[in-house]
Amino acid sequence: METRITATELAKSLSDILNRVRYKGERFLIERNGEPVATLAPAAPMSGGISMRELVALLKDLGSPDEDFADDLEAIHSSQPKVSVQVGELVLASKLKLMEEVAALIHHRVAAGPRHSVLELQGLGKEIWEGIDPQEYVDRERASWGG
Repeated sequence: METRITATELAKSLSDILNRVRYKGERFLIERNGEPVATLAPAAPMSGGISMRELVALLKDLGSPDEDFADDLEAIHSSQPKVSVQVGELVLASKLKLMEEVAALIHHRVAAGPRHSVLELQGLGKEIWEGIDPQEYVDRERASWGG
């Protein structure tokens, strides 16, 4: 979970905030004028990474991946046939680190949500213009400019 703070609060308490990030693993969402502008988080996982219990909790919270996710996995699998052998040879700590990174990638993909096209906006609000001649409207607007 991230703690929301303003840029001013960060500037006033930088040393304390950095200590909380480094020693407690806390994360901060920095806002300016109510808008998120940055996240301050530990540069590397705390010693030992995350526990298996934390990883399972993270994976449960991810939700469902988008419809292209299975195709992406298949493409990765077919282009990297030796990965499962290489992963099998890793020590437990490295396997957990790898799982953490994969979970973060999945989370990013799910959090991004579905992709949309600007073309989906086509026709939106067309009822506002019913019964209005476009050229007459433009001429009226131009005339109102006094030009």
